[in-house]
Amino acid sequence: MRKHLAVEAAWPKPARADDQALLVTGTREHRLGWLVFCQGERYVRTREFSDMLIGHGCFLVDALDGSLHQLPSATSPDGQDWIGRYLQDVRGAAQPDPLRSHAAELLQQGNRLEAIKAVRTAIHTLDPVSAKRCIDAVAAQTPIPEDLATRVPQPQRPVRAT
Repeated sequence: MRKHLAVEAAWPKPARADDQALLVTGTREHRLGWLVFCQGERYVRTREFSDMLIGHGCFLVDALDGSLHQLPSATSPDGQDWIGRYLQDVRGAAQPDPLRSHAAELLQQGNRLEAIKAVRTAIHTLDPVSAKRCIDAVAAQTPIPEDLATRVPQPQRPVRAT
């Protein structure tokens, strides 16, 4: 974390004389790294509500590589809504497969036949034996066999406006 906090270029600089620089007001360990909370220098000095900067969010220092990332301002650092997107966009984690999740849920409930039917309904080109092989892989928590994986639709990444 020190490598980013020590680099002045990583922090927004005041553009005008009446703008404030951000100061670190606290840190907290997180399962992905460290959360760094900041506030404007004027608020830190006065603690007056009218001097508080709002809408800038907090920062995450990634525990794997030390990279610095700003969390969206509307995001709660304690919420789970940003973690999945962060893992996908920054760390390259695979997007969850809803079909696999549904099949695993059915297996946990003891509905093996329903799980096979769900796979066959979602992938019309699979015969019962191939669908069973897919369910066997889900039950064993292993990848789908390669000869079947090409026939299984991959989850699409959502399109985001930039």
